[in-house]
Amino acid sequence: MNSPRLFNLPDFPESNGTLIPVEVHQLLGWCAQRIFYVHAGPSSVRGGHAHHSCRQAIIALAGSLLINGVGPGGDFEFELNAPNMLLEIPPMCWATEKFRTEGIMLVLAQTPYDESEYIRDYKNYETLIRLTR
Repeated sequence: MNSPRLFNLPDFPESNGTLIPVEVHQLLGWCAQRIFYVHAGPSSVRGGHAHHSCRQAIIALAGSLLINGVGPGGDFEFELNAPNMLLEIPPMCWATEKFRTEGIMLVLAQTPYDESEYIRDYKNYETLIRLTR
């Protein structure tokens, strides 16, 4: 898979709240080894990097996120504006996440944190993408 994939998670609304289970391995075929979240205000921008081999899944737990970037499959743009939307981002996709409103972004990562896994320079990323095509 070279392009991000958007999933609508099942939700189970009841009078006392809505349950939204995320069965990562069953849905995506991999296990999350790291989970983190970011709380930020409107117009905050996160990301701006790619990963060599780590897959990630992003959920906007609250608020709205605009996620755009480029990968081996071409340019992409998604808006996550409900907590039952999950976007899987494969390795070698350069992605930026912009908070359209105050919100909370949850990230499920396939691997533990490793700085050498990150590609933070866009010119270096473009070179790596050309070499893999």
